Amino acid sequence: MNRNIALVTIALTLAFSLSASANQRIIAKGTKQCFARTYTDEHLERHPEQQPHSMVFELEWKDGEGSPRPHAALGVNIRGAFLKAPLLFCDPDSGSSDLVMRCGVPCDGGGVEVGYRDNTGTFYVKNLGIALDRGCDANEGSYWFDDTPENTLFALEPVPCL
Repeated sequence: MNRNIALVTIALTLAFSLSASANQRIIAKGTKQCFARTYTDEHLERHPEQQPHSMVFELEWKDGEGSPRPHAALGVNIRGAFLKAPLLFCDPDSGSSDLVMRCGVPCDGGGVEVGYRDNTGTFYVKNLGIALDRGCDANEGSYWFDDTPENTLFALEPVPCL
């Protein structure tokens, strides 16, 4: 009986430590990570419904209201116009796995899911429908980046943060 309890304790401890270390792959406390991708003309010709020509995503663990948590910024070049969501609040416990988390725009501005796909090390941004170039008090000029099939999942590469 004690052996079974010990085995369960070891298994739970191992699972928790693996979960915690996997979650750190997304963003470690006190760090900043940046990702980007520019799509080639050939890619855009094969995917004519895809709106972004390029995308940048910046993720940083900052002190926020209450407890420290990740914050993010998203920039999207949509067929020549650079649009942004300059402040997204992220919840590292909100994703579908330890390698995923959701980030949202304040004031019901939608959001994205970000993370590492299939343990391959590929970072992705999944568009869940997000308002770009919008503040809480002003809807003028805002652009709703809809999550249509060609505008849902984007693989980005690590880049140096500016």
